[in-house]
Amino acid sequence: MMPRARFVWGVACAALWPWLTPPCHAMPSVQLAYASTLPGNRVQLDSTGLTLRARDTDGTPRWSYQVQQAVNGSDCTGQLWIVPLLQDANGDGLINAAQGDRARLLLSIRWLSQGQSHSAVAALELSTPGPPQLLWRQDDHQLVSLADVVVAPTAARLRIGQLNHDSAQWVVLLGAGLPRKATATSSARSGAQVLALDAQDGRLLWRAGPTGSGADQSFASMQHAIAAAVTVLDTNNDGQIDRLYVGDWNAALWRFDFTPGAPATLLAAGGVLAQLADPAYPLSRGFLAAADVTLLRQGAQQWFNIALGSVATGLSVAGKQSLFVVRDRQPYTTQTQQQFDARLALSAPDLPMLNDSSLHGISNAAPGWQLPLGQGQSMTRALTLGGVLLFTQVLSPPPLESLACRNRQPQVQVAVGAVSAVTGQPALDLNQDGRNDAQDRAMQITAVDRVDAALTPTPPTAEPHTAGCQLDDTPLAACPALPPPRQLYWRRDDAD
Repeated sequence: MMPRARFVWGVACAALWPWLTPPCHAMPSVQLAYASTLPGNRVQLDSTGLTLRARDTDGTPRWSYQVQQAVNGSDCTGQLWIVPLLQDANGDGLINAAQGDRARLLLSIRWLSQGQSHSAVAALELSTPGPPQLLWRQDDHQLVSLADVVVAPTAARLRIGQLNHDSAQWVVLLGAGLPRKATATSSARSGAQVLALDAQDGRLLWRAGPTGSGADQSFASMQHAIAAAVTVLDTNNDGQIDRLYVGDWNAALWRFDFTPGAPATLLAAGGVLAQLADPAYPLSRGFLAAADVTLLRQGAQQWFNIALGSVATGLSVAGKQSLFVVRDRQPYTTQTQQQFDARLALSAPDLPMLNDSSLHGISNAAPGWQLPLGQGQSMTRALTLGGVLLFTQVLSPPPLESLACRNRQPQVQVAVGAVSAVTGQPALDLNQDGRNDAQDRAMQITAVDRVDAALTPTPPTAEPHTAGCQLDDTPLAACPALPPPRQLYWRRDDAD
């Protein structure tokens, strides 16, 4: 039986919240609910370093799991990113292993050993309320194409020829990670690759990489590391993904169109949709955050609005980062590789610039727009709700390499902005001064403990269907008006 609902980070996806564009956005912790009459069948998972903990909803500890068991030892605490993969056959929101329901945790892990940075991807089985069991692990010794992973993986359904072992065809998608210095043992780990692993056993099913890399599919323009989380879409609603967007470490926005069921050598066609490097400083920016993708309509026009912000690559001049919005005018058209190769990529100068002294909106005819972030950097995915684009920028973030060995990340200052996803004009009074103006594009909030603090909506009340917005656990003073929830499917068990 196909799962009727997919839950990511404890939030029901678009089937229950139609305004939440796929994929659902990360929350700082994960909640699991098991089918049990016993008290405490709901547990909340969180992590500190490489320790995963489960607590009852009242805070009572249930168990802890040292993820060092999933890696080859480490000199320090390290970092852990968690994505739950829940298969709830009847859509009741409960995991019942006796009825075939499954709960898995997909992990990307980074740690130091003998002064060297290492990464791994792993899966834990958590279909029953007890401590998890290691299902599989692929580290950078076993999977030599893995580089320095610093974001969460993405779970998606995608049949790849006859290779899938997972019965529901779930795969784990991720970029290979930040680049490493070339050595005798890591020369193949440039990070300029996209990987698909089987969610059941971790086998490498598909790899896209540069020409000459030995990948299943080669792309001449794929010369820079892909460290950002990927964004996937199912544009034809057949239950399998057919589109992927991801940014690379030289500010290129990639698009891949998949043909589910094709062999690995023919699985995708792809290319650069926009090359958004600064022409004056070509190595000054890259992408670490996943793209926020929303279908927008204005009159007879419709497009995928792709929003993602940049970070300094370490070779940059301060103040060169921006929030970019690119309009993909072919949201439902699958392209061939010949069409991708013939397409002229957008460049940063093609996107009109917004600034504090120019608050007029961008026209629908423009290919997108860009908003300078000043001294800020975009470390996490933006969030589009009700036509309003919410985004964050971290002010003076610590170097990425300094985060691998901390029990807690250092406190950082974060600014939140809210603009129209179409025009870029200020759209919410975030600072509550009675007007929407340039200050609402970068409202500084209380220091937070994570450079990747996530923007999330809070569930709406029954009437008048008001919802809230928060940055991790910090509520925002304003949130876009959202439509009331509506039922998008019905179910009858005795129907043929």
